[in-house]
Amino acid sequence: MDNSTPLISVIVPVYNVKDYLNKCLDSVCAQTYRNLEILVVDDGSTDGSGTICDEYAKKDERIKVIHQKNGGLSAARNSALDVATGEYVGFIDSDDWIEPNMFELLYSSAIKHGADVSVCSFFYDYPDYSRAKRDSEKTYQWTGREALREYIVGKNLDSLVCDKLFKTSLFDGIRFPVGQLMEDQAVCYKLLVKAGRVFFIEKPLYHYFQRSGSIMNQKYYNWRNESAAFHMQLERSRFIFKYDIDLWPHTLNKLAHKGIQLFDRTLLDTENTGTGRSLQAEVISELSKIDRKHLRPDLRLKTLLLVKHRNLYERLYLGFRSLLKSKINFRKK
Repeated sequence: MDNSTPLISVIVPVYNVKDYLNKCLDSVCAQTYRNLEILVVDDGSTDGSGTICDEYAKKDERIKVIHQKNGGLSAARNSALDVATGEYVGFIDSDDWIEPNMFELLYSSAIKHGADVSVCSFFYDYPDYSRAKRDSEKTYQWTGREALREYIVGKNLDSLVCDKLFKTSLFDGIRFPVGQLMEDQAVCYKLLVKAGRVFFIEKPLYHYFQRSGSIMNQKYYNWRNESAAFHMQLERSRFIFKYDIDLWPHTLNKLAHKGIQLFDRTLLDTENTGTGRSLQAEVISELSKIDRKHLRPDLRLKTLLLVKHRNLYERLYLGFRSLLKSKINFRKK
């Protein structure tokens, strides 16, 4: 192991990914930046993935395997964060892979520019093709406050943690929310505001595999997914209200959008009416608190209808859905 450079902890949560795990771990072990602590968390896999983790640990002394009961992605990442000893920390999902120089470039960028968070672009990888989210030599630098604004208002910063290298100290007091979806979005903004400087290069180095069975690549979203998104937006809006009141109005459009989406999904779910009614009441309660002058025109109208004229909103929405469905069926004939 090369101890001449700071240790980077690389966290790889694993759950039933035996068909993808070798490619992922091979890409980590082959990094040109050698001083790595590779924390592989077998989160209760039942398909033999845990055995593959142990086999890699025998071949590479940098790999430490944690076996635990299934607790979800957040629980797996948190377990690794609790024992990580690196000065920097990065994350890789076990069905993804990385370019050989990813951590070398992110680390050198962080040192050169004095950044607490270093960011690269990434590829969307599909079974038969790949495309880069961004691909250029352009670079950007922000303070933590500027990075948060870019994250909320701009288009350059994504909510992923896997395309970033963090100073491990940023995670002091911060962990991923266990039992919730939208894990990355729930913590990313909190980490950015703690950073003194954030550096971003548009060079794609991370491969984000879009497999059909993954949580975030489902074609049809149900109310559970929308509920997680709404509550994440609600928590983030409350956080930013206290942190940057000038930036706070920009969060309200996303909050209103996710609230309306959640309400709409519950209208379509006839099997969970009790939970649906509870979520509907919560959405209306929260949207009624929003000053609608901060919303864009379409959301202002929808929010007004939903809060003040709920029955009319429901009839209009269900009528539109019925009309849209009839048009689709007509085209198929």
